[in-house]
Amino acid sequence: MGAYSAIADLAFIGGSLLPLSGEKLVEACAVGVQVLIGPHVFNFTQATADATATGAALQVKDPADLARALHELFNDKSRRVAMGAAAAAFASRHRGATARTVDVVEALVPDV
Repeated sequence: MGAYSAIADLAFIGGSLLPLSGEKLVEACAVGVQVLIGPHVFNFTQATADATATGAALQVKDPADLARALHELFNDKSRRVAMGAAAAAFASRHRGATARTVDVVEALVPDV
């Protein structure tokens, strides 16, 4: 998905308009693409809340709201650019999770 996101003007997280919960939004954010996402995000609730709070993503309620948001974004380049920058910053703050997890596990496991 990262390759698709890298060439996109905007990413919509498929499956999130229905109770399927779609895909994670971090891949699109990592390449600086603004993200639209539906209401069904039960398998990545915190990431969605964090991304929308920082302006990296916009959550829509239904297909009509998605169409309205797309229309607004495609007619407001400065907002798209700002969302893209916020998306890249959001993803950047979450890099290194594996290394942090290894550090915690190593601290819990006694030397052998």
